[in-house]
Amino acid sequence: MAQGQAASVLLWGYRISNDTRYLEGAKKSIFALIEENISVSFIKQKNGGIWFKEYLHYRYEVLDGSLTTNSGIYDLYKSLNESDPDRYLLEQILSDSISCFKNSSHEFDSTLFGHYDNKRIIPNPNYYSCNLALLEYLSTYDKELETIRNGYMMEKCDTTTKMLIWYWNKVNNVYYKDRRTLLSKVVMKPIVKSPGVKENQFIQI
Repeated sequence: MAQGQAASVLLWGYRISNDTRYLEGAKKSIFALIEENISVSFIKQKNGGIWFKEYLHYRYEVLDGSLTTNSGIYDLYKSLNESDPDRYLLEQILSDSISCFKNSSHEFDSTLFGHYDNKRIIPNPNYYSCNLALLEYLSTYDKELETIRNGYMMEKCDTTTKMLIWYWNKVNNVYYKDRRTLLSKVVMKPIVKSPGVKENQFIQI
């Protein structure tokens, strides 16, 4: 996921500045995912295509990790000239990955707001909104993703389901608000060679 996000951010820099260093950085970010000389692969062969792993040693597929990576690949694909040989390679990668997602999308179905992964973990509701936005963007590449996105949407769900969604949102908002408050007060920063302070000790602000 981080590789796709990094590529998208770098490509914003490229579009604003026209500095090709940003473009080359985005290429490195994406092509690092398909290197063959690494000990652990970022790619999993699945359902006639490829799935990009969010965690190398996690046995399940993570939905937002795949969608974010594909969005970064798509961003890079659109940024390259048709004469660039990397564009053809990106198209093949994106096609294989989108095909895998389409064949696997049912694994993330839920009566609430989708699952974080195909282990069927219920995520923070923010993941749901993010995944819908990513699918909307990727549907400009493959229209079939719009149908999948519409299937994930819950505007027509019943009152009980809406109440469950409301309650789950409240619980998550409290939990993540407390975590954000804690992290804003504690900086987890390693300190090296400071008198009287141990390495990796937290600094209280």
